[in-house]
This record gives sequence, C-alpha cells and structure tokens, in this order.
Amino acid sequence: MACLSIRSFGPLEFALEEQPLTGIEYNKVRALLLVLALEPDRAHTRAALCALLWPELPEKSARNNLSQALTNLRKVFRDQNPALNTTSRDLIPPLIHATNEAIQLHLESDIAVEVDASQFEKLVSECEHHTHPSWHTCARCTQRLAAAIALYHADFLKDFSLPDSAEFEEWAQVQREAFHQQAITALQRLTRAAEWRGQPAQAIEYARRQAALDPLNEASHRDLLRLLARNDQLPAARSHYEDVRGMLARELGDDAEPEPETQQLLAKLNPTDAPKLPSLQAPPSTLPIPPAQLIGREADEAAVINLLRESGARLITLIGPAGVGKTRMALQLAHALRFDYTDGAHFIELAPLKEAAQVLPAIAQALNLKDETQDALVAHLQRKHMLLVLDNFEHILGAEDGANVSSFIAEKLSHAPALALLITSRSALRIRAEQQYALAPLAQPAATQLFVDRARAAHYDFALTPNNAGDIAAICQRLDGLPLAIELIAARVGSSSTAKLAQQLGPLLPLLADGPRDVPERHRTLHDAINWSVQLLSETQQKLFAHLAVFAGGFDEAAANAVFAHSRDDLDALTHNSLIQKAGDQRWRMLEPVRQFAEALMTECGEAQAAYARHAAHFVALTQTADAVLLGTHAAAWMARLEADHANLQAASQWALRTQQPEISLRIGQGIFRFWFRRGWWREGLVWLEQALAMEDPHTPLAIRAYALRAAGVMAMMLSLYERADAHLLAGLQLAQRLENDVIVASALNNLGTLRKDQGQFEEALAYFDQSIGIQPPHTLKFPWQNKADTLMRLGRFDEAKLLYEKAMALNREIGDGEGLAHTLRGLAQVALLNGDADTAEPLLRENEAICHTLQHTRGLSWTTQLFGRAAQVRGHWQKAREHYTDALAQMDAMGDTWGRYDVLADLGHLAVAEGDCALALHNLQQAQEGWRELGAKLTPFETGLIEASLERCKVKTPDPTL
Repeated sequence: MACLSIRSFGPLEFALEEQPLTGIEYNKVRALLLVLALEPDRAHTRAALCALLWPELPEKSARNNLSQALTNLRKVFRDQNPALNTTSRDLIPPLIHATNEAIQLHLESDIAVEVDASQFEKLVSECEHHTHPSWHTCARCTQRLAAAIALYHADFLKDFSLPDSAEFEEWAQVQREAFHQQAITALQRLTRAAEWRGQPAQAIEYARRQAALDPLNEASHRDLLRLLARNDQLPAARSHYEDVRGMLARELGDDAEPEPETQQLLAKLNPTDAPKLPSLQAPPSTLPIPPAQLIGREADEAAVINLLRESGARLITLIGPAGVGKTRMALQLAHALRFDYTDGAHFIELAPLKEAAQVLPAIAQALNLKDETQDALVAHLQRKHMLLVLDNFEHILGAEDGANVSSFIAEKLSHAPALALLITSRSALRIRAEQQYALAPLAQPAATQLFVDRARAAHYDFALTPNNAGDIAAICQRLDGLPLAIELIAARVGSSSTAKLAQQLGPLLPLLADGPRDVPERHRTLHDAINWSVQLLSETQQKLFAHLAVFAGGFDEAAANAVFAHSRDDLDALTHNSLIQKAGDQRWRMLEPVRQFAEALMTECGEAQAAYARHAAHFVALTQTADAVLLGTHAAAWMARLEADHANLQAASQWALRTQQPEISLRIGQGIFRFWFRRGWWREGLVWLEQALAMEDPHTPLAIRAYALRAAGVMAMMLSLYERADAHLLAGLQLAQRLENDVIVASALNNLGTLRKDQGQFEEALAYFDQSIGIQPPHTLKFPWQNKADTLMRLGRFDEAKLLYEKAMALNREIGDGEGLAHTLRGLAQVALLNGDADTAEPLLRENEAICHTLQHTRGLSWTTQLFGRAAQVRGHWQKAREHYTDALAQMDAMGDTWGRYDVLADLGHLAVAEGDCALALHNLQQAQEGWRELGAKLTPFETGLIEASLERCKVKTPDPTL
C-alpha cells in the first residue's frame, strides 16, 4: 500500500512514498484534496464543496470545475505516479469515491493518507480524554504532546490562500486559530512536564516556542525568564527581557512597557535572587542509586512501564529465581517512573525483617511518618499519589501472619486510588489486584554484554575479542544467563583468563562466591541467594527440590513423581518460589546453577544414587513405550516427547555407563533408535550404542545386545561407514540366529540388504531382502518390500519396483505407519520422475513432505527436497531445481549423509548439462564419482548409463565403469 503524506502546518505540501506529488499545481485542486483528507470518514456534498472553493461562480460552472478537479486527482493517482502499484486497480477501490451528490476519500483504497493536522488533532484529543492525576506527571500524555508539537512546524496553511474564495479563507482561519491555541496549550504543559522531570534545557526550548507562538502573552515570557534565571543563564534572561520590551514597542507603540509582574521579575535576574524564584520541584524519593548499568532488560522495562501507565495495573510483582536481577530491575523501573507520581517513589527493603508484623512499620519509617500505626499509615497513603517498591517479599509470605500482610495490601490498595506498588518476590502474593511479571534469565547477546561490562569493571582493559567471544558465550550458556552468576564469574577475569574460566565451569557454586560487599548478604554468593529461597520451603518441598537435580533439560510431573513422590502443591510451591521455571505446557526446568545447588543437597542426604536409578528406570520405561508406538498413528506426539526429554535420556545413559550398567544404556538406545534415524542424529546414536556395546556385562540379555548391534549397524550405514556397519549387522544377525529370534534376524537381513545395495552388491542385496521377506511377520513385510523396491528402481526395473512400492504403501496405510508411507510415496514419485512424469510425482511428494514434517523426519525431508529438484528439472525450471538441490545438499551435510551428498552432486551435474554448462557438469559429476569411490559404493549399470549420457552430451571422457 502506498502512502500519501500531506503537510499543512506551514506551506501546503503533498508527498507520495516520500516523493513530491506532481500534477496538482492548481491551488483549488490542492485545497480540495486537503479538505477531503482532513475528514476522510465524512461524505462532502458537491454543493458544499462548490460553495467552499468556487463561491464566485454560478452553480453549474462551479460543479464543472469540481468535476475537472476530481478528474485531475484521479489521473494523478492512477497514471502519473510510478510509486503506485496499479496492477490491482480493478480489485482495490480508488482513492476518491464520488457520486452525483457527494465526494469522500475511500477508506479501503490502495493509498493510505496521513495528514499532519489530523495526526496533531488526534494526539491532542487523546490527551484531553486521558484520565490522570496531573498533566506534568502523565508520561504518556507528555509523549503524545511532544509528538504533536513535533508536527507543528508553523501555523496551519501558512502562505497558502484562495483570494477569490472568502469562504475557504474563513474556514482556514478558524482551523488555524484552533490549532494555534492547541499548540500553545501543549507547549505550556510540556514546559511544566520538562521542568518537573529535571530537564531544564528541554523546558527552556518549549518555553521559547510558546513565547514565539504567543508573543503578546507576557506570562509565556515570564515562564521563559524564570527558567533561564533558575538555570544559571542570567545574561540570556536579561537579553530576552530587552527583546520583549522591543517587541511591545513595535506592536503596541513606543510608550508600551512590560507588565508590572514582568518588570518585578527583571529585578530578580541576579545571582542572589534568581535561585529563590519559584520552580516546579521534583517529587520526593528514597530510591537508592543503582550500582551499575542495567543490561539486557529494555523489553522488560518497557513492558512493566506499559502495565503501569497504560493498562491500569497498580500492583505488579516481579517474580524470578535467585540472582535473576529482580531488585536491580525494580530500581531501574522506579527511577524511570518516579516522575509519574506527585509524591514520588520510595524503596522499602524487606529482607532484614524477621517478622511479617514489621512490614507496615518499615513502610511508615521509609515515608518519615512519626506515627507507625496501621491506621496512620492507611490515612497517609489514601492521600498520596505515590509508587512504593517493596523488595524481597518472599520471606514475608512464608512468615507467620505473612498472608495477613498480603491481605492488608490488597484491602488498602482499593482505598488508596493513587497508590501503586512494585514488589519483588520469588513467589507471588496471590491476591486479585496483583499483576505478575516473570523476569527470565538473560538471552544472548545481553548475557555476553553483561559479562564484558562486569569483567571490564574488574580489569579495566578487558575487551570482547574474536579469541574470547566463544569462551564467554559458553560461560554465559553454562550459567543459563543468570545475571548474578555472570557477575560473580566475570569478576574473576582479573585472575583467570576466559578460557580457563570456561574450563573450570564444572562445579559452578565454588566459583560463584565472594561477591561485592555492597550488596545484601544473601547475594554475595549464588549459594546464599539460592539457599535464601530453599529455606522458605517445607521439609518435603526441600527434598523434592533436591531430587529434581537429576533432571537435565526439563521434566514433566510424571517424571518428577517417578523420582520423588510428591503432591502437585509441592511442585507448585517450587514454581512459586522461582526455584523451578515453567518450560512449556506441563513441563518445568531448573537453571543450571540452581540444579547444582540441589544436587549438592541430594548428595549430602545420601540419596543421589537412588534418585539417579529411579530417573533411569523411568526413562527406560518411557523409551520402551516409544519403540512400540513410533511406527503407529501416535508417532508425531512421541517424536516431540522424545526430543523434549533427549537431554534426560542422555543423562540416564551416561549415568548407567558410569555405574557399569550398560543394559540401561542399550535399552534406552533401542527405544530411541528410530527417533535418531528420523532426526538424522546418526553419529550420536552410533557413539552411544558403541560405548555401551564395548562394556562387558554378563547380565545384559543377549536379545537386547543383538538389537543394539543391529541398530548400531544402521547408524554406521547411514554415515557410510560400511566396514563398521557390516561388522555390527553381521554380529547382530549371528547372535539373533543363535537365539532363534526371528524378529531380529529378519530385521538384520533387511538391513544387510540395504547395506549391500549401498555398497553396489545388488544381487546379494536382493537375496538378503528375499530371505527377510520369508521370515518377516505379515505386518512388517513392508520393510523388505520397500528396500527391495529401492534396489530394483536403481537397477532400472521400474515396473517391478512400482508393484512392490504399491504393496508396501497399502500395508503402511492399513497399519498407520507414517514413516513407511512416506518411504513408499517417495519411491513412487522417484519412479515417476525417472519416467519424466512430474505431474504424477509432485502430489506424491507433497503428501510425503507433510508426513515428514509431522514426524520430524529430517532425513525424509532432505530426500524430498532433492526429489522436488528433480521434478523442477523435468519441467525445465532450472533455477528452481538448483535451489532445491542446494537446500538438499545443506540438509545432508548437516546430518553427515555422505552418500546422499554425492547423489545430489550428480543431480547438479545432470542439471548443468541441461543448462549447457559443461565445465560445471564435469566438475559436479567427477566430484560425485570420486566421493562414491572413497566410500566404497558402486552404481548400477542403469545409474552409470545416466552419467555416461550426461558426459557424452558434454563430449568428455566416460565415467569409471567400476562405479
């Protein structure tokens, strides 16, 4: 949508997309457009517009002129301005809507209209209708008025007139005077607001503009004289006084003199009397000065300020874990908001208090009230427009009568309409008036910025460099972005390099000690800060907190109960005290420094090993369930669940290996094997399984070991590590045959067939698939069918491949196996593309893509992207094909899929041949050949023939026949 800007304060100017609008040089056409734009929601009658712009003409002539003016405007907005997109002119209404009787701007046009006068009037009107205790304390109205005055460059339609239309001149004069008075009033209010907020330069500037707009109003001049004198600008004040005398003489006659009040002010323009002149005093405040710059909280600051200024919130509780910076944030907010309150902002530190009964007297003392009784405090607050900051409320909530204090605040807040409370607490007050705001740890790069700032304070020449940036990012990530932890670590830069600090971040809490002495004792070490919250819990809640240290990356309620039986209230108590954080729907997490504190508690009470054992048992059971459902209709939900708990699965496996229990690691690996396969996490899966397989354990069931060998073989095969894949698969097959476990035997035979296919041993591959088919249960026949079809397709036996794909697809649809269905859809699409049929292939690919997205099947998506490239190439869309191939190449590189990489390079070679770029074709095809050769992979005669044909078109040497 284009934008038409109209500037009417000063010379009348029109701009379309910031370029001067051409074609409307005739003043009455310009005036017509302005009148319509000032009231876009009003239909102006043709008679009224004629009377306004052509009052000197007969009605018929005036109407003809109006019609010509409309034609002129339509032509301008449709034909003469390239800034407009006119391709949709038949679909979008024109800017001007006209009937035989009336004319107005069309509000749904393809051109947005902005008029400075309309914007000015809207801003001023919003201020007039806004309820606030006083003009100078309302920051939002100050912002609106400042924006309005920024638009007011000069009087309305200065130097623009229609001499032959007295009606228009009268209309313009009425508008001009109204805007002029509004501007003067706005400047008066802005002057007071700037003085109130301690911005003398801004106040003087507003006062100068006010005096210039209303030169004969000496009250405006006196305001300017007083401000200049109060701010040590006596020469400027005396000079302005003389300017006023001269102006009065010119305007009113030589004998005109300033008013008595102005002359009396002149006598005080001296160093002795000027400081005594009246001024708008800043509000009282008992706020401490923040010790350092607040970093990374701009969005939080803006959000909370908006809650207080715009949303009407009067009690906001900043909630967050120990060390997240609630107190520092509250101070920042209080300083930013102190001028919003006639009676200022006051800070009350509650941490030193031992009893809830001490809270109200502490508030009274902070306000310098001699009478500290509850009644006296209530009477005082009822009369005040004030912000109170109550810091560290959480331990008051846990104290005896703490609930009564919350109730008192809730009750009395309703009787003090101008009072606002900003509370910091690790748990909510749980009263109806409360608006909670959760303060989260810092994200990058704010965490890095905080580290650098605090490190520079400890070591003046410290700087962020390419050499230390990675270490700093790792430190901040390890600390979960917790500001207090970052500050404590950064303070050590003077004695340790960032690289050394990064290496030391195993046990965190010993490092997070010895904080600044000018902070509360509970914040001098992170240990103290966390312990402050823990001591507010019941004994059961403290035990639950300690046991939750076993989790990595988060947990749900079922997992937490498996480790330590508890009630939901206990879990909620930890959340309310900010010792754990919500991490999505029905999931929680613990910040790493807090987790290490909890782990130390768990170790001290001698329950760590038992807790880790229960943790591992829970996730073994979870993965066994997952293995059973990942090939069914609930696969998508379980893929998401396994991803959410992957860090826990890793932690359970590593604990099992440390404690010489490889069976646990193998069982978990068995359960998430298919998850690894789909997500493309093959290398991680292979390392995991090989570590566990390397550990001898006579108690591990041989069936578990056989399955793990088969899974490790598949992972190695996906990474094109054929020798390791062969060793694992054959070992698994032999063990399964010894056990007479036909399920694992059939799976291993199927996997060996796929391996032989990748190695180029196609007849052996087909034999393995046939053996697997003879053993597989009916519902799993799809596996060898699909893989045999892949081999037949590579051999160029398309009809046989298609029949097998269709049989497998029917079975996949019947049993609801999404992964298998996606495989057969891709296979059928590939057969269609090899036959040059993109129309058949593309719907199959789209259905397959949707399934892969649902299952988070990364490998399937990379195949699909490649096949979309082939479809585009079949259609002759070279650029689109190249984009798909490039995307597929990046996806395969990210997973470590080397075979797939070379397959895409071959596709890029074929594409380059089609485009006529033989040099690029040769480069890509030779890279593919060399890559396959290094892997020990071979092509079928059919695939070799495709490459030969491409190279023949480029008249270059044919490929190596061994491929």
